[in-house]
Amino acid sequence: LEPAALSPDGKLFAGYHSSTGTGKLPLLDTRHFKPVFHVPRPGIAALAWLRLDPVQRLATLDRAGQLATWEWRGGPDASLIEEKPALKLAKGE
Repeated sequence: LEPAALSPDGKLFAGYHSSTGTGKLPLLDTRHFKPVFHVPRPGIAALAWLRLDPVQRLATLDRAGQLATWEWRGGPDASLIEEKPALKLAKGE
């Protein structure tokens, strides 16, 4: 199952879909269902919206355990604002 999440205001959808084809997670404008940004990391396993105002923030966790927070202010670019070392989980956690 691929991760997906709708922003709290319903204007952005973060998630893989059949026409993605790049392996990178797209943010889609829900009015036109067109990509506005692609998270430049493959293998996103989980995601969550963190904040809506004044900017959009999205947390991502990749399959290697790398946690990152992305800030998107509109347009084709987003900024990586925080990155945590890979999570080390014991079996069953």
